This record gives sequence, structure tokens and C-alpha cells, in this order.
Amino acid sequence: MVPTSEGASEPRPRKPSIFMRNHGLSGVGLKAGTTPQKGGTMKAFLIGLLFLFVLGFLMCAGIILFPFLMLLVFFLRILVVLALGIFSIWLLGKIVILFFEELRGKTGKREQKEAEMTEKEIGVISHYFGKVSVGIIALNDTLKAGETIHIKGMHDDFMQKVESMQIEHADVKEAKKGDAVGIKVAHPVHEHDKVYKIAA
Repeated sequence: MVPTSEGASEPRPRKPSIFMRNHGLSGVGLKAGTTPQKGGTMKAFLIGLLFLFVLGFLMCAGIILFPFLMLLVFFLRILVVLALGIFSIWLLGKIVILFFEELRGKTGKREQKEAEMTEKEIGVISHYFGKVSVGIIALNDTLKAGETIHIKGMHDDFMQKVESMQIEHADVKEAKKGDAVGIKVAHPVHEHDKVYKIAA
């Protein structure tokens, strides 16, 4: 309190608070009936308005872009499915190629093995006894028991191992050029069928 000339005391003016200083309000000379400055209120209003504008813009952009995002996701799914399909087809083709290469390799080995087996003509069938399945071979080369022969004609084409041979009803182990040797055949034969000896 400040004493006056009439002896009455007058209240001291208050110092402005931090809130008042930050908002441009000076406590000095602020009396009843006066209004504070409006700069802080306008600033808050503009910030709020800007925030609402940005929020509305983002919402509108989301509404507009949502169908495009869904379309993008749909196309991405299609691309993934196509990629998986192409990979599956490639993998299946690779497996098929490897299978046929392996099969061809085995066939090639078999053909190579067969090619290594050479044939040499050693005679012709001169007679065939059907009841006992015995063929008579007129030899122009040697033939031994245990060797493999190939009999080939217009109606016959087979290979077999010579289990036993006979010349004039006598068992022999070997026959030479000029002999007429009888062997038991696995299939019927005909006269003039050619006989080949297979040598590995």
C-alpha cells in the first residue's frame, strides 16, 4: 500500500506475470474495463485453421488415392501369381529335360554297348527239323559251344547262345569251316537264313 496525501493508502500496481508477458499483456496500467491484446488469440486461431485444412486435405487425398492403392495391390498380386506360375513351368520343364537327358544317356550307353558287339557271318541254315527244333548250319567259319549266334532271315531274327552242337549225331565242342552242325534253336528257322557269330 502507498500512503496518499489524504492519509488513505492506495494499492501498489502488480508486476505482470509470465503468462501476461508471453502474451503481450502488461500489468502496468491495466485497470478495470481495459481489454488485453488479441495477437495471441489470432495466432492460435490461424494455427487451428491450418491444422484443419491440412487434415481435410489428407482425408480427401486418402479418399481419392484409396482406389488406386487397391488397384496397385491387385496388380501386385497378379504379378506374384504370374511369377510363381512362370517359375513352376520353368522348373517342370527343367525336370523333364533332365529326365530325357538321363534316359537318352542310358539309351546311348546301350547302343554303344551293342555297337561294340560285332557280328560275323559264319554260315546259313541248310535244314530245319521242326519236331525237335534243330537247325542244321552249313559253316563257312568256326563255331564253338557257348558262343552267341544271330540267326536272321526273311521271317526270322533272333539271337541265342549255342548250348550244344552235334555232327552226325555226335556231340562236339567245336566245328570248323565246311562242317554241317546241328544245334537246338530257340525259334523256328528256315532254309537260307543267315547265321552270324557275335563277338564282344
